[in-house]
Amino acid sequence: GRSTIPGSYVKEVFTDESVIDKSRTVMIRKNDAGIGWGAVYAQYLEDMDKVSQHGGELSVDKKLYVERMVNNVKQLEPVTAGAALNIGDIVVSRISIRLDRAMDFVQLKDQRGACFEPVDNLSGYRWAAGTGYYVAIKDASTNFFFDSLTKGVYILESRYRVSRSGIYEGGLAVMQSAYAPEFSTHSASVKVNVEK
Repeated sequence: GRSTIPGSYVKEVFTDESVIDKSRTVMIRKNDAGIGWGAVYAQYLEDMDKVSQHGGELSVDKKLYVERMVNNVKQLEPVTAGAALNIGDIVVSRISIRLDRAMDFVQLKDQRGACFEPVDNLSGYRWAAGTGYYVAIKDASTNFFFDSLTKGVYILESRYRVSRSGIYEGGLAVMQSAYAPEFSTHSASVKVNVEK
């Protein structure tokens, strides 16, 4: 029951757990003429290792690989839950993006486990996977910004060096349209075990 000036923007945020736990239906009523746009978002916290891959029109999958020398040939071996890494190992984050339609202004955040340091730590414009994009290297993630993506599949890679021992989350890849946030997706994560 909140009235506004025509053409204005309304945002309501509910953080009271009693309201959130009991509310399963949202009803919105528009009293004036004309077109209206709206969206409802539910946000909650969850342990990263319990998050599964999600996507629809836009989907993203993230796999980690460790570089190993086999018979003097460099190979990529998948990093699986509990698989042991060593300090100094090079890990490749390979992200597969699939779009079922063309989209403009898409953002991708490749979260990094706290044990990973980027090998290439310079931000800038890049060209790979048949498209151009800007890369911003941050403390906990590598962020990709695409002006335009056509329908199809794109594969992006980043290389990291393992810097410390312990058990870590490999991190999620999260992708969203900047101006149509209902188009969003995220990958699953994997636990990373780095031996001393």
